[in-house]
Amino acid sequence: MNNVVNDLLDQLENALSQTKKGLFSEKSAVDADACLEILDELRESLPTELERASNIMKERRQILIDAEEEAKQCIAAAQKNAEEMVAEHEITRQAENEAKQIVDLARQNAREVKLSARNYAVGVLDELNARVKDLQEQIAQDTADFIPEKKD
Repeated sequence: MNNVVNDLLDQLENALSQTKKGLFSEKSAVDADACLEILDELRESLPTELERASNIMKERRQILIDAEEEAKQCIAAAQKNAEEMVAEHEITRQAENEAKQIVDLARQNAREVKLSARNYAVGVLDELNARVKDLQEQIAQDTADFIPEKKD
């Protein structure tokens, strides 16, 4: 996650944790303007973070495409090698085994890259979601502490 978002979250956390309690109350006074300013900066930086996550996903897709292309090239090369070795039975069998291993390895590598890319993107988005949710809950809690109750 971008340091900007983390820095802003840290600033907000510090602002909220450094509030002073009232003389006759356990409630704290929060500098709402400072917190709102940090939230505005956070909102501005979130699209950047989302764009970054999107770019990561695009890069991962390109890696998968490249891996699949490489796998196809490996398969084609293995098939060509196998055809060239058809003359002799043992050599043919070895070539078929090698081709299968290359194909299996290429497919496994492609699956691992795809899974890794997906897990990374999901992790980034989950972390971002959790941070925003925590921030919203903290703000809601702190705001509730400072809004006077209505008396009828």
